[in-house]
Amino acid sequence: MSAYPPDDPGDELGDAHSDWFAAGVRCGLIEAPAEDDDQDLAWDDAGCPPDDELPGEEEGIAAAAAGAGFADGAAFESMPPGPVLAMLTEQAAADARALDDDRLMGLVLQARRLQNWLLHAELSGIAEFERRRRASYEASVARGDMRGRREGEHADRELAITLRVSDDAAGKRMVLASDLAKRLPETFAGMAGGGIDWPRAAVIADFTEFLDGDVLAHADRVLALAAPELTPAQLRRKAALLELRLDPQGAERRKEAAARRGRRVDAWREQSGNAALAGRELPVDEVLGAKAGIDAEAIALRNAGLEGSLNEIRAWVYLDRLNGRDPWDRLSRGDD
Repeated sequence: MSAYPPDDPGDELGDAHSDWFAAGVRCGLIEAPAEDDDQDLAWDDAGCPPDDELPGEEEGIAAAAAGAGFADGAAFESMPPGPVLAMLTEQAAADARALDDDRLMGLVLQARRLQNWLLHAELSGIAEFERRRRASYEASVARGDMRGRREGEHADRELAITLRVSDDAAGKRMVLASDLAKRLPETFAGMAGGGIDWPRAAVIADFTEFLDGDVLAHADRVLALAAPELTPAQLRRKAALLELRLDPQGAERRKEAAARRGRRVDAWREQSGNAALAGRELPVDEVLGAKAGIDAEAIALRNAGLEGSLNEIRAWVYLDRLNGRDPWDRLSRGDD
């Protein structure tokens, strides 16, 4: 099937969906509403899937649900996410067992693209919410309202209550939504197109925080184009290298700002019921030195006969040293 949309970059998304829907009707992938005029649905045959994937007209959406458009390189792969793709994906998911492996993976891919499309809608709403509350807060400050009684002062709490998340999680969502809407139009458009998800958008926002002007616009274009084809880890490496090349001082400012905002020690309960302890935004050289010391002592303890995996022994060394105990006493106690 030829790539969608047709060669008209000026198409609005709504027009694009209409054109694609018309093509689906002509190709037998979508059942035509009774009131549609066939003359309005004329498309070149090059816009249809191969004959061996083309369901009969009478099969309509049921044939599409059976997977014809979900195969690798078939119709739905180039269709923009939206109401039509959502309808067809829901139909296919209702009988996923009927799909072969190729079309099943196509279903998973299209469902993920739809998630990203809906995430764009959610973040668009959050960005507008953030804009309104920020304007209210600035007006309240200008009036001389007291701290704690200013309009818009607790926007993160408002959003947290709506989304049933923590204030911190809501605040992070507001920051990302605002960044995408104001500073990263290419990345935000990539999310609307289904190719960029939350982790990838967050990576791009993090590594462009201290870029501006033409440099920011260039980074936004480069990273948004690359993001759909890279894992988050690969994108992080690419973004870090790009940031260093475009603005080495900006990269250093980002590192220093992260240390000021986020240097701390966190302790939390694991889902298992155990606990975790971690230092955040620490100096790289000191962390590497501390980790090397823990590794070396853990290896020495294992070689001396302490029971347990190397990972377990590392954890004991870590806790014992922090709590002022000697981990070597475990050998005489027979701890594991």
